[in-house]
Amino acid sequence: MRSNQRLALATQNKGVSRVDSFKFPSAPLPAVKGMSATTGNLPERKRGLTTMEQLHTRPDEQSSELVPTSDPRSEVISIDPTRMSGVPCFKGTRVAIQTLWDHMKGGETLDVFLEDFEGVTRDQALAVLRMAEERLLEGLPQP
Repeated sequence: MRSNQRLALATQNKGVSRVDSFKFPSAPLPAVKGMSATTGNLPERKRGLTTMEQLHTRPDEQSSELVPTSDPRSEVISIDPTRMSGVPCFKGTRVAIQTLWDHMKGGETLDVFLEDFEGVTRDQALAVLRMAEERLLEGLPQP
């Protein structure tokens, strides 16, 4: 006997199926961060911010960003314990820097990586590669 036939028999025999007797709770849904409690709408989009940046902007404008703006890497890399558990990401995205290395180790090209992760710009990816190169060669004797 198929499940839809069993459901039909259960409905005929008992008059009400479990699905028919289910009622949604009347308690309000929990509030979502940034959502208006009265209207249920997300806050208006702030000028100049992308959707991703807007989602990661706190209403009180206090940031939990760990890379200080005085650090040149802050233009490319973001570390925020409230986003991706503090994993270093490309600034303005939820794409971990490690993802670039994983793609490269797997034999993928930079173009494939950028296609897979549209939020990351070519300039950001090249800057990360350039920083890694500089760090690798740092302190070595020059010819």
